[in-house]
Amino acid sequence: GDSLFLKVELADESVYGIFGSDLVARSSGGSETVLLINDDGCPVEPTVIQALDRLPGSKSLVAPFQAFKFASDSAVKFQMTVSLCLDTCPPADCDVPSSSPTQSYGKRNRLKRRSTGSQFLDLHPGDVISDVTMESPMFLVTNLNPSLDSEQTQSGIEQRFISADHTEDLVHIKLKPNGICVTATTIYIIGAIIATIQVAIICIAAVIFLYRRADNFQTKTRSISSKSWPSVSSRRKLVCNFS
Repeated sequence: GDSLFLKVELADESVYGIFGSDLVARSSGGSETVLLINDDGCPVEPTVIQALDRLPGSKSLVAPFQAFKFASDSAVKFQMTVSLCLDTCPPADCDVPSSSPTQSYGKRNRLKRRSTGSQFLDLHPGDVISDVTMESPMFLVTNLNPSLDSEQTQSGIEQRFISADHTEDLVHIKLKPNGICVTATTIYIIGAIIATIQVAIICIAAVIFLYRRADNFQTKTRSISSKSWPSVSSRRKLVCNFS
């Protein structure tokens, strides 16, 4: 499939860093699932998706992956756990087969709590503050070589997610110029438009049919009426002969 990019970024990068884990691809009905990135933040199948890497000069994470779809369903949804940690998140050392050790920004440094309360003992850079589970919109893969216009290609497809504590994150799925994804809402709108056009065509055809049928009925009625009554000259001849 085509080479795509999964990008995760935080709206405010001044205090928190982010890392991703438990990335799962699901079919539309949820009957099929594929684990792409495990709980440690390491890619399960590097040939499909690579490790999350930090963009230079930013705390945003990006992971290249190959376009794919399920055998029984063309719709694909992505679900991932994004954790917020103080300052920056230390990467995890991933043992990727047939390659050199890879670092992925998915290592979990949990905060230690007091045994007698809920307050934290210490707050160190890299400690996890909270986890947010996010799910992308549904994308329909019609084929593995679709297309997007240049504006969508530059900005990517963007979806906002709001966590329970109202922390707002952005998940971008950027496609190459030959890639397209259609959301379920767009499919419903297109289906409604097509159904409306079909109903309008059927109504117009029915009106034309009824109009032509009524016109033919009136023509036949006039023809029968003209044959039933003799002309004036014929009536005069009948009267003269009778006389």
